Amino acid sequence: MNNLRLMKSRLNFLGGNTEGRMIKGKAKTLDKALYASYQGADAILIPKGYKQNESAEIESFRCLINPNLNKQDYDEKIISAHYEHSLENGSIIKWIGTSSYWLVYLQQLTEDAYFRAAIRRARYTINFKDDDGNIVSVYAAVRGPVETKINFLEKGNFRTDTPNWSLELLMPANEIVLKNIYRYSKFMLEGTMWQVQVVDSISTPGIVQVAAVEYYVNKDVDDVENELAFGLIPEKEDPNSAMEDYYIEGKTFIKVMEEATYSIVGLLNGKWSYDDKIICVNYHDDNKITIEPKIKTSGQTTLTYTDNDGTVAEKVIVIESLF
Repeated sequence: MNNLRLMKSRLNFLGGNTEGRMIKGKAKTLDKALYASYQGADAILIPKGYKQNESAEIESFRCLINPNLNKQDYDEKIISAHYEHSLENGSIIKWIGTSSYWLVYLQQLTEDAYFRAAIRRARYTINFKDDDGNIVSVYAAVRGPVETKINFLEKGNFRTDTPNWSLELLMPANEIVLKNIYRYSKFMLEGTMWQVQVVDSISTPGIVQVAAVEYYVNKDVDDVENELAFGLIPEKEDPNSAMEDYYIEGKTFIKVMEEATYSIVGLLNGKWSYDDKIICVNYHDDNKITIEPKIKTSGQTTLTYTDNDGTVAEKVIVIESLF
């Protein structure tokens, strides 16, 4: 019995059943390869919510970066690392040895012993503004343009070129990207303005796939120096006063055809009132209301909540155009 218990302890130490022993054995093999293999590398994981163009004072980790596909318009490799380093689809890593940035975008779920995924080199950054008005650079893997001719309109002796270049981008599905990348939105890259045509945040979790076409720069509103679309437009001022003991909670600025939900805080058993020529109500109860603009252009309206004692809470809602 002592020998049987000893053998069982050895098996448990090695991973338990056959599959467990295989998984633990592969993890040990990775440990050795991290320092003995020619593909061993040091990398930095850029944390979520961190300004993605900053990587100082972030602890590095060891990984394997193996070649996969290296073409003229993109560079793709395979990364292997322990799960404890928290890599996932949408992670941005910096490969220290080459000072290059990479987007983790296609995890191989068949690998149980460690994290293994395809990574695409993110050669470029796109600038956006965060909620505090600071410029934040987000790394993107970019392909294109692939067009081979110029589009133009010709009438009589006049000829006008029309923008026709296209881009395909892979970006992390973080808060900044999801807020700023949507159909008809604009961004600048390498001195050229681009308009978003298609946004796919469904196919690959953690990744936003974007198709964009060349667009016009408006020097009155676009900050060309900092490559920031609409960067010269002053920050929006909220027309609502500071919160009191009671208020209506929800978005101040909404887009045409956007559904938005509002709730009352600090009051009970009241009634909602609104301008039914501007907004329609999809749902409401004593504490919550969901609305959608009726108008197809920009405008402004006021949502009101009145309780049984006659106390009134108001919320100014600004409806913005899609363009």
